[in-house]
Amino acid sequence: MGPRISPRTAASRSAVLRVLGERKEGVSFADYKRGLVNTRQMKVSAEALRKWVTPEAAKQITEAGGHFAASFKVEEATIPPEREGDKPKLATVVSVEILFIAESPAYVQTGGGALRSNGTLEREYLDAIGRVLGH
Repeated sequence: MGPRISPRTAASRSAVLRVLGERKEGVSFADYKRGLVNTRQMKVSAEALRKWVTPEAAKQITEAGGHFAASFKVEEATIPPEREGDKPKLATVVSVEILFIAESPAYVQTGGGALRSNGTLEREYLDAIGRVLGH
């Protein structure tokens, strides 16, 4: 049996799955005990992809669009005390990393070239998770 997790962390892990369900994005891998959730690759239009990547990366996107996959990590972290003598606090940390790929025949193995995120989609996910949690 692994370490116990706080109710807040358990709720955050469930919130990630709920947000993915609301967005109709499938899960390719989940390890609930470790707090890991990876989505399937989702095909997106060139217009959508351009909203989520840096201006430099957007130049690499053709009308074929591309796809992305998201990886979530929910874990507990200890926050050091603010004052001497106080106890450390336990916090739940939710992080998301996204791999954006522009469709390109030049990259047969991967289906395209990786693009740098501008943080917009990550913020959308984190805001939605916060909404589900009532924040």
